[in-house]
Amino acid sequence: MKFLLGSGMLAAVCLATPCVAQSNMISGTDVELGFLNVGPDFDVLGHEGGALTGQAAFSMSTTSCNPGTVDVPWLQPMAADHPLIAFMVVREDPADGRLVQISDRSWLKHAFFALSDNQCFYGCSQVSGGTFLAIGCSDTYGVGNNSDRFYLGPPEEIDPWLGTWNPMGSFFDCPTGAGCDGARTYLGNETSALSHRVIIQDSDLDVSGANFYYYGYYVIRGEPEGVRENNGNSREFVPSWNGSTWNTLENSTNEHQQGTVLQRWTGATITSGKNEVSNVDRDGRVYVASKVTAIPGGFHYEYALHNRDNNGGISEFHLPLGSYVDITNVGFHDVDQDSGNDWSVSLLSDELVLSTNDNPLAWNTVYNFWFDTVAGPVPQDMELTQFVTNPGAASSFTVPVEGPGDGRGLFPVLCNGDGGNQLGCTPCPCGNNTFPGTFGGCINSSGRGSALVGIGVPSVSADSLRFEMFGLPSNAFSVLTSGDAVAPGNSNHFCFGLDTGLLSVSFDGLRCAVMNTRRHGGRAADSLGRVGVTSNGWGPPNGPPIGLIGQGGFVAGQTRFYQATHRDNSMFVCGRGLNTSQAVEVTFLP
Repeated sequence: MKFLLGSGMLAAVCLATPCVAQSNMISGTDVELGFLNVGPDFDVLGHEGGALTGQAAFSMSTTSCNPGTVDVPWLQPMAADHPLIAFMVVREDPADGRLVQISDRSWLKHAFFALSDNQCFYGCSQVSGGTFLAIGCSDTYGVGNNSDRFYLGPPEEIDPWLGTWNPMGSFFDCPTGAGCDGARTYLGNETSALSHRVIIQDSDLDVSGANFYYYGYYVIRGEPEGVRENNGNSREFVPSWNGSTWNTLENSTNEHQQGTVLQRWTGATITSGKNEVSNVDRDGRVYVASKVTAIPGGFHYEYALHNRDNNGGISEFHLPLGSYVDITNVGFHDVDQDSGNDWSVSLLSDELVLSTNDNPLAWNTVYNFWFDTVAGPVPQDMELTQFVTNPGAASSFTVPVEGPGDGRGLFPVLCNGDGGNQLGCTPCPCGNNTFPGTFGGCINSSGRGSALVGIGVPSVSADSLRFEMFGLPSNAFSVLTSGDAVAPGNSNHFCFGLDTGLLSVSFDGLRCAVMNTRRHGGRAADSLGRVGVTSNGWGPPNGPPIGLIGQGGFVAGQTRFYQATHRDNSMFVCGRGLNTSQAVEVTFLP
């Protein structure tokens, strides 16, 4: 489900738990999903509900191959040692370019008999009799075979990292939860054509211009993690409604592609565990794809996370944020139809956190989140927290992504309260400098420097220039001003030309914007010390009606320097009761 909100790491190392590699690794094991184009490749099996308002079940054909150096057991259930096949369908939307999983978390195929074909041309030379996939050989399951409920079981029973399944107590053993003895009870009898299969809502298929892909993944007991990239494979298809159900047509010009399904997301950057601080050799791999695009007034951030085979699942995403970053239009998408279990969102001073208590990113699922901000992208380390920490695994691990840097906005900033460009140019009035390199004004009673952020297009004709503010004391009142120059204006002053401002006898901050100054109105901060997030900012849509450029009578090619003055508690800092932000330089366009 999706939700939208309106405006407004610790490195995991081997300390608490022992660092162990995969406990059941069988050297030489390597099974790949060779291709997805044998016979009818992806097909509908049934539909329920009204036309384009119901849901449909699907299945796909899969061909596995053995490029490894050992035979791979292929015993039918109720024997435990056989591969499992997971299925998924994703869509890349034309409007927002987002890639989302549109199928449910479908049930898995328990493999039961291996052919001895040579479809991958690895040189199959022995007949297995069905009990193992021989070296160099291939085996195909068609649409009907992969949809046979006699062999479909729930994904929760599998450890995808180790590739293990216990028939005792399984759904095949005791589907009602009683009478468990390790012998098969379930015979695959279902009254609905949809149950246990790959289920997709009509509304998720009825999207004009979208790109659709089906994906399969083979889980193999003991297979080394380093050769699992070929276990997954995806292929494009085109759905069409025929009046009563769906037709599917594979795109002959877009063949199958091995690897994570996130590769199908146009323009995205895909990463997984960072250096040694990951769970890819302890509990399975999670891929993170990210894409950042420029939008009017800032940037749009998109993230998709594919849990390929991480057994513990993920219950929290921690994304670091730069200084003075505000997040708007946060959204989330998972794979069910229940909006009641959508992840919660917390915006902290230095990170964005999405979390859940009951709906983790389980293996063979893709979850998404997105947001807007004025801050541009920089390298960040996203921390993923395990829902369940299994023996030998870390409780959290990092994945490198692009995330928001500091929120200084779209225009140059100057007169920062961090001590100036050189010694003496210019320290804050009473030693209340911020940390060197920090943008914003001198420290105020909130313990921060107030930061003025400019966004929008500084066009005389469009006049969409807007200012917001962060780091103010709670509910403080602030006035925006602008000037033609930056203090000091005296060319004989040793700080002239360094854009550092001057000390003021009136402020706990620096005086920066000078010469032909104009006032552009006052605004009150909210309880978190922000102007323009939950309260009105300066500029559209909050006024003045003709826009900030029109209000000042400014012309194209002219440059103005904007700075805000705000009230402060006179009992703190330098005791003057007034402080200032840094300045923002804006040159107006036609």
